[in-house]
This record gives sequence, C-alpha cells and structure tokens, in this order.
Amino acid sequence: MTTERLTSNDHIVDIHAYCAYSGAFQYSKGGDIESKIYGKTRKNVTPLEALRMARDVASGIAAAHSFDGKYATVAHADVTVGQFILINGIYRLNDFNRSRCE
Repeated sequence: MTTERLTSNDHIVDIHAYCAYSGAFQYSKGGDIESKIYGKTRKNVTPLEALRMARDVASGIAAAHSFDGKYATVAHADVTVGQFILINGIYRLNDFNRSRCE
C-alpha cells in the first residue's frame, strides 16, 4: 500500500501490480548502492557519483516521509544502502515491506 501511494515519485520504485503479500515492481539492471560501493565488481566511486547517490538517497527518504505534503506519515523502518536501486540513472528507494504508517 505504501509503494502504491509513492509510485509517482522519481525517487521511489514504481509498483505495477500487487495482491495480498506479493507485488510486481520496476526492474533494475543497475544494481544497488551497496553493490556499487562494497560488491565484488565494485568500481571506484568518484566524488560526483557519491554526491549524486547522496542526493538520491535524501530525495527518496524525503519523498517517503512527506508524500502527503505536510507531515511524516510513513516510516520506511529498513533503510540501508541496499534498498536504493539504480533505475534510469536515479537511485530509487525500494522495499517498503517493513514500513509503518501513521
């Protein structure tokens, strides 16, 4: 339900369908931030790439916490670098299965 409410945001993974405990989400060919920084095939991250990652992380968390425009109504409850996946050049926040709504 949380992902459905946030799916129109560029910094949140889109959901295409869901039923009970299953969902169909956007696919990422680009991997996540964790594998980019710590993975076996890691590459040196330039300062500009690190800044872009930080911007995308901050934007994703801000979007999740303020989707109603006024108050923090959603807490992701499981934010890690592995939760941000690269889709179309933007790291998007993923996996809201532990989120809490107020």
